[in-house]
Amino acid sequence: MKIALVSLQFEETATGGGGVHVKNISEQFLKEGHSVTIISIHTAKTVNQAHFVETDVPYSIQKRDALSVVRLLIDRDISQPYVGEKDVELNRIERFAGAAIKWIKARQREFDVVNLHGHHILPGLMAKELRCEGTKIVSTIHALESTFISHSGESLGSFDACREMLTRLRKWEGMSRFADHIIVNSPMVRDDFQAILKDQNVDVKKCSDKIKLISSGCNEAFLMSDEEIKQKLSRFPEKINMITFCRIDPSKGIEYSINGAKAAAKCCSHKLRLFIMGIPASDEYLIKLQTELDEIPDNLQIKFDLFNAISPDKEKKEILDNKHIYILPTLKEPFGMSIIEASARGVVVFTVKPVAKISALMRN
Repeated sequence: MKIALVSLQFEETATGGGGVHVKNISEQFLKEGHSVTIISIHTAKTVNQAHFVETDVPYSIQKRDALSVVRLLIDRDISQPYVGEKDVELNRIERFAGAAIKWIKARQREFDVVNLHGHHILPGLMAKELRCEGTKIVSTIHALESTFISHSGESLGSFDACREMLTRLRKWEGMSRFADHIIVNSPMVRDDFQAILKDQNVDVKKCSDKIKLISSGCNEAFLMSDEEIKQKLSRFPEKINMITFCRIDPSKGIEYSINGAKAAAKCCSHKLRLFIMGIPASDEYLIKLQTELDEIPDNLQIKFDLFNAISPDKEKKEILDNKHIYILPTLKEPFGMSIIEASARGVVVFTVKPVAKISALMRN
């Protein structure tokens, strides 16, 4: 088959688990003999090496055997696809979606499947606009941002939860129903999506057969062998290395990792180290986390290690292999890719109720 895969995150522009998943799924398609065209965005990391086709929205094409990578130039000199205030980010994504729709429609009959990855505009608005005879539209929903709201009305993500923005997000999220198939990555996302449709007076039963649950995962080569894991867990370390390794965003609840480590250190005599590692969502959140670093017990060290790009598998293995406990006290997590990767490298995982259903998925 010829597959077009649309995602803001791919290789250099990946910022989190969604980008890892897109890379993994594209590799799987190629392994099975399909032809894959990635349609993504340009950032400062990709634009300088590109040769552009000049149109109203310039784009570049990089060919690698059965893989083609098309990148659209939406904004120059952005560090990553989501940079800026939330309204700026959404405007950029909407412009990207419009350009991607136009690019695909000019070639739509060349593709058997168009697979749309994202949170709202890409799997939703694009699914509605790209419906046509002969091409299957598959929307893969990585998260539903409109659900990142607490009972008190506060945003659990790195944006203000105003009513107007919430309405826009929900409208786009509900549009995923126009896809031929809707892939969700956890039972929680499935239930949230059906609740959004119900609120929009959509007949949920008509959509239920289109919804498929396919969890995230990691490549087989990333797995540590059972024997290696036994050896790793059989030795009590001189220092217990704990890690929270994810996008550093308010929805992850990083401050609870810090305060939990401080509380644990007061309750034991062992030497503890907590590593906070990942790509920061905003400077404001980093400043907030710095305020949590007072009154640290003598037997605890807390270290921040900030990245500007997704770590390759080799680097991730090096990061995880000398860690003993992975902590993700997330406030809203559809399905933690980092949890899967940590457990694959023999790290004991502690998380909270929002991702408790992961255990059932892992058993299957």
